[in-house]
Amino acid sequence: MKIFTIVLYFAILVGVTLSNRLMPNVFSHRLCSPCKFLFKEVKKVMPTVSKDTEQQFRNTVQKTCDRRLKTIPLLDEVCKQVTEDTIEEVFKDLDEAERLIDPDEICRKMHMCN
Repeated sequence: MKIFTIVLYFAILVGVTLSNRLMPNVFSHRLCSPCKFLFKEVKKVMPTVSKDTEQQFRNTVQKTCDRRLKTIPLLDEVCKQVTEDTIEEVFKDLDEAERLIDPDEICRKMHMCN
């Protein structure tokens, strides 16, 4: 019974760790390249962001995910992790300075790159 309980707690801990999108984990590094690809494509469409472009930013990310999903390995996982909350957080960081979209910085903040 003790072993079952330990295994159960371990499984729960692993599940929570892997399901938390903002918590870095051992598998995050494999999403670095597809994450950078996604935001480089977004940057081609809209190189800068401002308060007036939040919806355009969301739409551009979604369209890029939809258009490139089958062509880039692991992009589907990146797109799944770019949820409404994550996009909002990324946009807030970008909007504070009304600045250029930086794929390296975005992916690092999303814990997909080191």
